[in-house]
Amino acid sequence: MRMTAEPQDALARRYRLVVGGATVTEITFPALGPSTAAPIGGQTYRLRRTGVLRDHFTLETDGGAVIASATQRDPLRREFAVEVGARRLTLSAASPLHSAYHLLEDERRVGAVHPRGALRHGAEADLPDALPLEASVFVLWVALLLWRRRQVTRASVAL
Repeated sequence: MRMTAEPQDALARRYRLVVGGATVTEITFPALGPSTAAPIGGQTYRLRRTGVLRDHFTLETDGGAVIASATQRDPLRREFAVEVGARRLTLSAASPLHSAYHLLEDERRVGAVHPRGALRHGAEADLPDALPLEASVFVLWVALLLWRRRQVTRASVAL
């Protein structure tokens, strides 16, 4: 499945996620609190980030049930163990110098997420068709959030 994330405002706090030319949801990155996804198939989700030394991300239903999670394996590496039901995947930086991520299953590349454009506003994801839509949204959200954090870190270092 090819999914794109298109920023909807100048600060790139809201993204429209598109598959096959149709909007499947919108993701909002608030200043405080969890991100939210507009309903996906009639269900509203919360996207949370927790963790101090290692990032931990979850996709939760309104009732609090965890649908998917991603946990950073090593605080010094951009690699995450992703769980979607019984599936175990890895979201890993394509290289130390690039922003793109590969999605791996059993050490085999099954998908990728990469930024669109020089300013990295927006993204494209090629993810397995067998992955549920909400899990694909989750993987793309994790990559967007990681890129946003890197941009903030770079901006604060430059000051």
